[in-house]
Amino acid sequence: MTLETIEATQALVADYGALDFELEGSDGNAFAIIGSLLRAARTAGWPAEAREKLQQLLTRGDYDDLLAVAIYATEEPEEDE
Repeated sequence: MTLETIEATQALVADYGALDFELEGSDGNAFAIIGSLLRAARTAGWPAEAREKLQQLLTRGDYDDLLAVAIYATEEPEEDE
């Protein structure tokens, strides 16, 4: 996973909020994870452009990259102190 992918995922979360999705206990199939995250983004009110960008990020690398994007997409951004 590249720094660019991490930053792009964090930017989406900063703009539209973290997704409500629990990776633990979910179906581990890559297509199921992608579908669940995109459904969570739609439910959270993310615009179509943001969902398309998320899909690109989710499918850009291998399975480990998919999991990393999923984790970053579901974490609230850290507050600067």
